[in-house]
Amino acid sequence: MMKKKITEMNNEELILNEKIAKTAAFTFIGILIISLVVIVSLMFNKGFTALIVTPIALLPILILLLNNWNETKKEIKSRNLS
Repeated sequence: MMKKKITEMNNEELILNEKIAKTAAFTFIGILIISLVVIVSLMFNKGFTALIVTPIALLPILILLLNNWNETKKEIKSRNLS
Protein backbone atom coordinates (compact mmCIF):
# COMPACT_ATOMS: atom_id res chain seq x y z
CA MET A 1 0.00 0.00 0.00
CA MET A 2 1.35 3.35 -1.00
CA LYS A 3 1.36 6.12 1.58
CA LYS A 4 -0.50 9.25 0.52
CA LYS A 5 1.30 12.56 0.52
CA ILE A 6 0.15 15.00 3.16
CA THR A 7 -1.01 17.47 0.53
CA GLU A 8 -3.23 14.79 -1.08
CA MET A 9 -5.09 13.91 2.12
CA ASN A 10 -8.57 15.17 2.83
CA ASN A 11 -9.26 17.09 6.05
CA GLU A 12 -10.40 14.08 8.10
CA GLU A 13 -7.39 12.01 7.08
CA LEU A 14 -5.09 14.92 7.87
CA ILE A 15 -6.51 15.40 11.36
CA LEU A 16 -6.30 11.65 12.03
CA ASN A 17 -2.71 11.58 10.77
CA GLU A 18 -1.83 14.46 13.09
CA LYS A 19 -3.28 12.65 16.11
CA ILE A 20 -1.45 9.44 15.22
CA ALA A 21 1.84 11.27 14.65
CA LYS A 22 1.52 13.13 17.96
CA THR A 23 0.71 9.95 19.87
CA ALA A 24 3.56 8.05 18.23
CA ALA A 25 6.06 10.82 18.99
CA PHE A 26 5.10 11.13 22.66
CA THR A 27 5.01 7.35 23.12
CA PHE A 28 8.44 7.00 21.57
CA ILE A 29 9.80 9.81 23.77
CA GLY A 30 8.44 8.01 26.82
CA ILE A 31 9.99 4.72 25.77
CA LEU A 32 13.35 6.40 25.16
CA ILE A 33 13.29 8.10 28.56
CA ILE A 34 12.37 4.87 30.36
CA SER A 35 15.04 2.89 28.51
CA LEU A 36 17.65 5.56 29.24
CA VAL A 37 16.80 5.55 32.97
CA VAL A 38 16.94 1.74 33.12
CA ILE A 39 20.22 1.59 31.23
CA VAL A 40 21.83 4.29 33.37
CA SER A 41 20.72 2.51 36.56
CA LEU A 42 22.15 -0.74 35.22
CA MET A 43 25.37 1.09 34.46
CA PHE A 44 25.68 2.26 38.05
CA ASN A 45 24.97 -1.23 39.40
CA LYS A 46 26.87 -3.44 36.94
CA GLY A 47 29.32 -1.07 35.28
CA PHE A 48 29.51 0.14 31.70
CA THR A 49 27.38 -1.73 29.20
CA ALA A 50 27.05 -1.35 25.46
CA LEU A 51 23.30 -0.82 25.90
CA ILE A 52 23.86 2.90 26.47
CA VAL A 53 24.15 3.22 22.70
CA THR A 54 20.55 2.03 22.14
CA PRO A 55 18.67 5.25 23.04
CA ILE A 56 21.21 7.28 21.09
CA ALA A 57 20.82 5.01 18.05
CA LEU A 58 17.03 5.42 18.17
CA LEU A 59 17.15 9.23 18.05
CA PRO A 60 16.88 9.36 14.21
CA ILE A 61 13.53 7.57 14.46
CA LEU A 62 12.36 10.21 16.94
CA ILE A 63 13.50 12.95 14.58
CA LEU A 64 11.50 11.38 11.73
CA LEU A 65 8.39 11.12 13.93
CA LEU A 66 8.67 14.75 15.00
CA ASN A 67 9.22 15.91 11.41
CA ASN A 68 6.11 14.02 10.28
CA TRP A 69 4.08 15.61 13.07
CA ASN A 70 5.39 19.10 12.24
CA GLU A 71 4.65 18.71 8.52
CA THR A 72 1.12 17.60 9.33
CA LYS A 73 0.61 20.55 11.69
CA LYS A 74 1.84 22.95 9.00
CA GLU A 75 -0.59 21.51 6.45
CA ILE A 76 -3.49 21.75 8.92
CA LYS A 77 -2.54 25.36 9.64
CA SER A 78 -2.31 26.18 5.95
CA ARG A 79 -5.83 24.83 5.45
CA ASN A 80 -7.08 26.74 8.53
CA LEU A 81 -8.49 23.58 10.14
CA SER A 82 -7.30 24.29 13.66
